[in-house]
Amino acid sequence: MAGGVAVLLEPSLEKQRLETYLAQASLAAAAGPDDCDLRERMKEYAIPWLALETATPSPPTLSPIAANASGDPAYEILTSGSTGAPKVVQISHGNLSHTLAAALSFSHSLERPSCLWSASLAFDIALIEILLPLSLGGVLHVHGAEPIDVGELAREAQRCDIFHAVPSVLRQVLKACPDDTGPRLTLVGGDKVTPDLLTDIRTTWPQTRIRVLYGPTETTIICASVEVSAGAGFDAPVIGRAHCNTRLRIVDRQGKSVPYGVPGELLVGGAIVGRYTIAEPDQHERFFQIGARRYFRTGDIVRVRRDGVLVFLGRCDDQEKIDGVRVMPEFVEATLRKFDEFEEIAVVGYDAAPDVRRLMAFYRSYGAAIPEPFNLWARVAGRLPRAAFPAHFEPVAELPLNSNGKIDRKALSTRARQIAGQAAPIIHITEMQAMIIAAWSDVLGKAVSPGDVSFMALGGDSLAMARLRVRLQERFQASVSLAELMERPTVAGMAELISRRPVDAAMPGGQPPTSAPLTLQQRQIWTLAKRLPSGPHMVVPLAVTLSRTCDWRLLRQAVLGCLAAHDGLAAEIVDDDEGQPSMLRRSPEAIAQLLDFKVKESDSDITTQRVLERFFKAGFNLDREVLVRFLFVERSDLPILAINVHHVICDGWSIDLMLRDIVRRYEMLTDPSAITVLSAPSFLKYALDLATAERSPRARSYREHLDGTGGVAVTLFDPQSAGRARASFIVSHAVHTLKAFDGQALDALARRTATTPFALGLAAFAAVLSELAGVRTPRIALMSANRDAGGVENVIGLVANTLLVDVDTEFAASDPRKYLHAVTRRLAQALRYQDVSIPDLAACVRLLGFDSKAYSSAFQFGFLDEGQVAIKGHTLEMTAVQSPNWWHSGQPEFKLTGYELAMALRRQGNTLSLLATFQVDVFSPPAVTEVLRNLEATLCRYAKATS
Repeated sequence: MAGGVAVLLEPSLEKQRLETYLAQASLAAAAGPDDCDLRERMKEYAIPWLALETATPSPPTLSPIAANASGDPAYEILTSGSTGAPKVVQISHGNLSHTLAAALSFSHSLERPSCLWSASLAFDIALIEILLPLSLGGVLHVHGAEPIDVGELAREAQRCDIFHAVPSVLRQVLKACPDDTGPRLTLVGGDKVTPDLLTDIRTTWPQTRIRVLYGPTETTIICASVEVSAGAGFDAPVIGRAHCNTRLRIVDRQGKSVPYGVPGELLVGGAIVGRYTIAEPDQHERFFQIGARRYFRTGDIVRVRRDGVLVFLGRCDDQEKIDGVRVMPEFVEATLRKFDEFEEIAVVGYDAAPDVRRLMAFYRSYGAAIPEPFNLWARVAGRLPRAAFPAHFEPVAELPLNSNGKIDRKALSTRARQIAGQAAPIIHITEMQAMIIAAWSDVLGKAVSPGDVSFMALGGDSLAMARLRVRLQERFQASVSLAELMERPTVAGMAELISRRPVDAAMPGGQPPTSAPLTLQQRQIWTLAKRLPSGPHMVVPLAVTLSRTCDWRLLRQAVLGCLAAHDGLAAEIVDDDEGQPSMLRRSPEAIAQLLDFKVKESDSDITTQRVLERFFKAGFNLDREVLVRFLFVERSDLPILAINVHHVICDGWSIDLMLRDIVRRYEMLTDPSAITVLSAPSFLKYALDLATAERSPRARSYREHLDGTGGVAVTLFDPQSAGRARASFIVSHAVHTLKAFDGQALDALARRTATTPFALGLAAFAAVLSELAGVRTPRIALMSANRDAGGVENVIGLVANTLLVDVDTEFAASDPRKYLHAVTRRLAQALRYQDVSIPDLAACVRLLGFDSKAYSSAFQFGFLDEGQVAIKGHTLEMTAVQSPNWWHSGQPEFKLTGYELAMALRRQGNTLSLLATFQVDVFSPPAVTEVLRNLEATLCRYAKATS
């Protein structure tokens, strides 16, 4: 509608806010997709709807409008005034042109730039994202995902020249980036831009230019900005310097300018100050004239640094900024007081996490009845914008008062911080609730306890809720909407919602099949085990001591939950229709019936050792038997949990992860407040442990091959060498032939032998490690899968068969890059139905929070030795049980660390991912996609280095 006034509305706009706008403005028509939520609502108000799919260039119902003057309105947008009630802000063409000119001034050096549009039209910053690249003759990329997909947003940001995001979103994008490739210009604003966020941007994207933006809606999007250079040394959230034709004044309570460096309220004046559409009580209070210049009172307390940059110190009122949206607690209180349940109520803000501000409502209800929190959220949903939802409702006997007899909001703010740091534990949680808590911890990246607290109160936002929705749908195969989760944001509320939904086998990640083929390595181990005589062959034994207060009934429940979540552990191996061994997956009900969990009493060390010896020597019947057993030795001084699992379904380091998962579930059943997020990067731990093999006595026979290369051994074991009773750790395997190649020789070898990109990826992983060690032309040390020169081909077969993907060697040799993309799609399809068999997969993807204590413990024949596994706050003390005398002797102790290498990677700010190809460890589709993209990025860097 050329010449008309654009009205920026969000499709999910609340009814009350829509009515507010329609009462303040004359809306001629509305436009949007044919399936937009607003379409039916506009019919209620007899407003014509123009479907963009079928709209013509000149709609017959609209008359041509003459050219506009500078003072004519360009667009209108909803915001909150000082009372919190929604106001319509009108911005003129002159206002907008001045702001756009300022934006062009700090981006003109980018020739025909590409920019990503990801902001909702309800936020005026979307206009900068749209108009800036188009004004420079560039390209506009549209991020159409709703809600925002952070992983996809991160990848799109890396492909664009200009990227903008509010701090809370940008922090998530930085975490999701697979490498240090970033946009040329990063714009951040809309909320407090803290110094630590600027450091994170610089660390993740070292080559990007960073510009902080500031501006209330009433001052046409942005009125100040500053480009932040390395070492700027900010100690408070950054605002910036005034733009051209803009005046910033800092005044005291009497409206007088304050001396240099003294805090005061910020006033914004100049050609970018807009107006409200109708006369409001606070119109003259917020907009006023000083001489010939109009000013807007922001309410922000700031001070100016010596370099002229303004920094943010706080607010002179109670206004809060929630996910970039201005919210007045008084307005939220007024809305909630309309509910009959509340006699008194007060709303305050608190910090739920870094860059995450939330609201908490304290209330006194009529009578003894306390309203159900998720019922309150559901009822508030139509009256408040999503950002204004209180994240937590806290009942109180009386609201605190100050000396003036008014509500003491400082005391409530202190109480809100205390509540946010501790959630009241509940007496009992179900298995479903435990899984939901694990998903919360994974998405939020911190400890979560199952108290009656909302997801938002712990720092979650709409983006995190969208990721949580994906996790829950994959875990429970139940279709739930984002709105439903927002209405029931507690653990109990989500469990109730999911429990009422039937399992949807048709949805992505839905019900897995009852059987799955074995991997190549599993088939080899299975064939070997079938040929051996009956006995404790190919088993992985583990025994740990427990705390004296351990409840074996709850421990059994934790074990059952672990097996139900990772059903590959409780699978039977059966022959399929073609006579090939397959894994027969069991339902949770069948697992409960088949679970072999025995309890024995013992009063002496000798008796305990005999019990353990019989347990570990029993072996498995490979025909139609679940290949994992548990034994609880009940002792008054030192209870013991023994686990015996066949090597075909679990190896030595996977059993450690299984034990950690059992520990976490036991904690949730006994002490909910002690729950921790496991950050064990399982497959990366495996690679790092292998990388230290060169320092072991076992490696002396090939150490000369590593001298001078700076390379790292990538080891793949030959299962045929594992014909002993103990075969899961490095000490039990023979050292095979080592071959060293430089980058060009390796590339030539890959082409000559039609090596797949996956085999090349393993080499690239070692190449990056070598580069970090300071070797500019890395030489790659590959451990052959057997003793002959054809080891690379075996690597191809092992990797491809483990991932259930056929190798097309001709295609791979002709165009490796297209082959990688094709295999990526096939992998996503092949692995879609498989269940997760490694807990906390997202935490495994990156080398962050590496726990030195957990990985520097020595292992001896499968028993934990030397020290404790460090899981903070756990109730099971996992100390050593010495190896029984009957076990194999004569094998050297081998200490697996990898800690020094991990710290070196962390100092470099590097995030590496390696696709796991060992045993039955398979990933959920989103995690597979993320790992593959990281692998592709590594391959691209390697290709550039060797071209």
